[in-house]
Amino acid sequence: MPSWVIVGASRGIGYGYLRILSQNPCNIIIGIVRNLPPAEEKVKNDGLQNVHLVHGDLTDSDSLNTAAAQVSAISNGVVDYLIINGAHMSAEPYFMKLPDIVGREAAFLDELNKAMVTNAAGMLFAINAFLPLVLKSDIRKIIAISSAAGDVDASMQADVQNAITYGISKAAVNLLIARYAVAYKEQGVIFLAMNPGWVYTFTESLASSTYSSRKMDQIEADMLCMLVMARKWVPGCNGPVLPTDIVPAHLELIERLTMEQSGQFLSHVGDKEHWV
Repeated sequence: MPSWVIVGASRGIGYGYLRILSQNPCNIIIGIVRNLPPAEEKVKNDGLQNVHLVHGDLTDSDSLNTAAAQVSAISNGVVDYLIINGAHMSAEPYFMKLPDIVGREAAFLDELNKAMVTNAAGMLFAINAFLPLVLKSDIRKIIAISSAAGDVDASMQADVQNAITYGISKAAVNLLIARYAVAYKEQGVIFLAMNPGWVYTFTESLASSTYSSRKMDQIEADMLCMLVMARKWVPGCNGPVLPTDIVPAHLELIERLTMEQSGQFLSHVGDKEHWV
């Protein structure tokens, strides 16, 4: 029975993994979430039978180490697949461009710190916490959900000007995964930084931002800009898709990953073109 640990599983892509993976009763699925009660209620209401939930926070290495101990008890000490999905992203800073930072340097530094602590340091904390369990597996695959916003070539191709703090943190994730791939090559661990595609919950989370300065017309204009950028990557792109529609493509890629691809940053279909 393959064991899957999904870090950041309460909503969006992470919860999409829970829903899709739970369709196979042979899977042992463990979601790591910051807030257990609402996640437990959601799993119960959706009837996900073979899903376990454990508390863990990407910004708290101690909580992740505790979570790993709980996971070990559930999975008989072995984790076959580790998917790290959680991330920090705020709507207004996400759409800021370089000129917008002038006069707002303190806010920029605050947002950059939050993004780096959660997205980059949190990635390292999560990998370190669960790596001993992954090393006991014969499969040994660790997937970091990253972003094309952190890739130089993808950003240049689509003329991306926004997502500065988020992009910096995801670029750090991509480099971190390369470092892990080198460090654990001899142990046979396959690492991948994966762009998840353009997923609807990403857009939804931005639109539901609590920033009072973001009016609906601004949000609509921002979404249109995102569509223009997306079509520079994939001309036929019609917009974001639901997590449950794209997670199967993730899983197909994960299953066929080889050591030759370890340490790379790839799209959800395994290339460096289809970022959406």
